[in-house]
Amino acid sequence: MALVLEHEQIASSVFRLLVKDSGNPKPGQFYMLGASGEGMDPFLKRPLSVHDANGDEVEFVYQIVGRGTKMLSEIQTGEQPALEMFGPLGRGFEFADENSAFIGGGVGVVPLYYAIKEFKRNFGKKAVAYLGFSGETFLVDRFKAVCDEVIVNVGGYITDYVDREFVQYYTCGPDPMMEAVAKLLPDGAKGYVSLEKRMGCGVGACFACSVRVDGKMQRVCKDGPVFLAKEVF
Repeated sequence: MALVLEHEQIASSVFRLLVKDSGNPKPGQFYMLGASGEGMDPFLKRPLSVHDANGDEVEFVYQIVGRGTKMLSEIQTGEQPALEMFGPLGRGFEFADENSAFIGGGVGVVPLYYAIKEFKRNFGKKAVAYLGFSGETFLVDRFKAVCDEVIVNVGGYITDYVDREFVQYYTCGPDPMMEAVAKLLPDGAKGYVSLEKRMGCGVGACFACSVRVDGKMQRVCKDGPVFLAKEVF
């Protein structure tokens, strides 16, 4: 069981969850979380990307999209048999000592915050965040606190605003947006995509989240969720 330190709604159907955990996750990794209890339905846990991590605390931001996340949203703070989680899981982002762009769409902006924090801490190079939303925005002020520049678009295509001057690109969000990012990469640039897929086990045993990467079937939970953009799109 996990100790829930803070849990609050930050936008329509979007929640922030702070949990006590010393797993020391890397940017781009995720945890499997679920509400506990007898006869819980749905049975399977839900994969949530790490939004931030500090010492023995891990933070998540998620959107209600079904029964599993709806049950998560009802969990209260305090030490009670309400939240089960395990992780960190998966392969995260790989950084380089180069100016970088971070492009997120909707709830796909969530893992980019921790990625930018660690990128700036380790390299200190220029980091620009491009955040796209279909409606209500969230987390924008947090990104402004860690980025050199934050560009926000609501209701349009955030990829229309991405500068092609960068050497490294990191993106997470809807597949069409990430595919657009892959296509705009300039010659010599490297892009990484963080895929969002339904998962069963989270450890690569069930193959429920398999996708074709560079001509071969790969498991998003085990081999990803971060892949090279050119190998996916």
